[in-house]
Amino acid sequence: MFTYLDTTGSPKTLHHLLEVAQAQPGVKGLLVLTADANDFVPERLNPLLQTVQLPMFGGIFPAILYQGHHYTRGSVVVGLPVEPRLVTIHELSHATPSTLETAVAVLEDAADTHGTAFCWADGFSQQMTTLLQAFHNQVGLKYNVIGGGAGSLDLIQKPCIITNEGLFVDAAVLAVVDLPSGVAARH
Repeated sequence: MFTYLDTTGSPKTLHHLLEVAQAQPGVKGLLVLTADANDFVPERLNPLLQTVQLPMFGGIFPAILYQGHHYTRGSVVVGLPVEPRLVTIHELSHATPSTLETAVAVLEDAADTHGTAFCWADGFSQQMTTLLQAFHNQVGLKYNVIGGGAGSLDLIQKPCIITNEGLFVDAAVLAVVDLPSGVAARH
């Protein structure tokens, strides 16, 4: 995997990192994590995101961590050596349980039971519990799961989910990659 850090928080630098990452041999997908202080808006970011040729997923968070350091401005781009299976759910607050079950079912691959699943959702969306239930019902204990609520600490809902289509509000992006992972916690 290739990992790139930008501490400027500029759309231009993020675009450059995306271009560098997708040009690396063996990179088949991109994970993008950015900080809220970048003040990214769809009008400026979408034209850049839509030029990315590889499958991409991620979000905007109050802060990002990189090599043990905490950043409130900037972005991390991870070049994945496998292609992620992705699903984006728009208008999450209006999704029905059956709609979410159907959307999450796209992630299933009977041959893969040891990968990593990601779930990034707009933290201010409604239906989070229903989304997590559908996600758990589909991926269950087959995968290590990483995820959380994207957005800002200022309690204002704004676009925070990143995909190849652009930057979205009231959305979730789910991904499964055929890569092992470990999740640990310490005090």
